[in-house]
Amino acid sequence: MKLIAITPENTVPEEASLANQLFQLGLDRLHLRKKDFGSDQYHAYLQQIDPEYHHRIAVHEQFDLVLTYHSLGLHCKNHVLHDQTQMSRILELYPISLSASVHSWREVEENNYPLNYVFISPVYNSISKKGYQASIDLNYLQSLKDNAATDLPAVVALGGVTHAHIPELFQKGFDGVAVLGAIWEEADPLAAFGKIKNAISECL
Repeated sequence: MKLIAITPENTVPEEASLANQLFQLGLDRLHLRKKDFGSDQYHAYLQQIDPEYHHRIAVHEQFDLVLTYHSLGLHCKNHVLHDQTQMSRILELYPISLSASVHSWREVEENNYPLNYVFISPVYNSISKKGYQASIDLNYLQSLKDNAATDLPAVVALGGVTHAHIPELFQKGFDGVAVLGAIWEEADPLAAFGKIKNAISECL
């Protein structure tokens, strides 16, 4: 089960340093998503991350960054996934990994793009987005995998995930979890990450 962290919309103190430490502690992937960042700010952030970890980073929105940082992955928001023109351009960039956000099992079943993994959300009530309520049937994934006519992308649970949810998500067949509020809204993000990492290790 993969452990993915998504950066908070509002940068926290020493965030890039914390990101480096998360990688050192075993973070599988970091999703770099900043609502108000332009290209220059993304460049400045990436320059603070040890280059040995760049291949474990996926960026949102600023897709042209892959032309400079060739080892980055790209992540598509839900509306981009349904825009054939944008998706064709993204595929032409040949990112080393491609992922997307979905909000239903039908989107997973009907996907025709070469996605390595998808975020499906919200699986639980969101921590970072107040009022964003769980809407995903956790029991459907295993039957989807069992009956899929073609290979499915890996399915990553997003939305309200904490260390306490890991056993259930593992039992339901999820390939990974993506966390945001469970790390960045804690007083000690590294300790919070450690609890989640330990919960995953106990399931394997």
